Amino acid sequence: MRHIENMYFSKTLLTDLLDFGVSKGAVKEELSQLIGISNSDDIKYGEQISYEQMIHALNSTGQMINDENLGLHMGEALMLKGTEYVDNIMRNSPSIEEAFRNAVNYSKLISDALNSKMEKKKDSTRIFFEVNPNWSVLQTDAVQQIIDLTLVCTFKSIYWLTKRRYAPTVIHLNYQSKKHRSEYYRIFDCAIKFNEESPGIIFRNPVLDQAVPSHNTGLLSSLKEEADSILSKLKTESLIITQIKELILKNLPLKTTLDAAALALHLSPRTLQRNLSQLDTTFKKTEKEILLTLSKKLIVHEGHNLEEVAYLLGFSESSALVRFFKKEMGITPKRYKSMIQNT
Repeated sequence: MRHIENMYFSKTLLTDLLDFGVSKGAVKEELSQLIGISNSDDIKYGEQISYEQMIHALNSTGQMINDENLGLHMGEALMLKGTEYVDNIMRNSPSIEEAFRNAVNYSKLISDALNSKMEKKKDSTRIFFEVNPNWSVLQTDAVQQIIDLTLVCTFKSIYWLTKRRYAPTVIHLNYQSKKHRSEYYRIFDCAIKFNEESPGIIFRNPVLDQAVPSHNTGLLSSLKEEADSILSKLKTESLIITQIKELILKNLPLKTTLDAAALALHLSPRTLQRNLSQLDTTFKKTEKEILLTLSKKLIVHEGHNLEEVAYLLGFSESSALVRFFKKEMGITPKRYKSMIQNT
């Protein structure tokens, strides 16, 4: 059985980008052509776009309206069509806590770029997001825009569920402080911590203990049943492959061996090899795939020289990186960078 990597976003998010861009002065016909939708009314729920298509759409919209904080501002301005199904499940949940638990469970209806988690402690609850390794190694700005958008939507959901504004206690961001960080303080009205391990948002528990006035048990059951049916048909990357990629990225610039990965996954090396073989891949193929994608990002989008990229990816020297890149891509890193920048 061949593993299928269906790294995706809901296509309806393109209509949200289009609506927001037009509201900020973009010409609808031009923007719709750029982001790849001819008629937003023809998009059916369940249709998907790739990570690369989402990056292109985010970049095109941000450049057209000159907004470096596109994710923050779009989340603030719109009730997203791309999250509508999950929002409906939340509205019909019996409590705020249950609404968020349902949102975590059904977030894959929107995208597999972020793996939603919820952690309840004595006084507070943290909703946080583990970034899919296949998404994390792509263009940094686009990755951050999606994180910002997700956090604002999570924050706003408290308001439209309770009709009251509750500030979180803290926002965690997994990237360096931005030049225009005042926008984060304005929107969230709480402490902001950068360079955290995982992006997330923390609320005091009394906020989540409240009932949802609009809840409907019968409708919730029907919505969840349909959502379960949709999720069962999604073809996503095997969990074990995602976990291997996470380990490889976490350990860089040190190399992750098959034995080390097997130990971390509580498997024998032979069992890990057998599991990967059943998915029509190998440990080496998985390693090459994630390193190649990350090398493209570092070379093209982050401007590192070959010596820096070689070190960051665990190669002994830049010539080893060049050989690896040319073998996989058929061209040198320099030629690849020139081609991308001239398109």
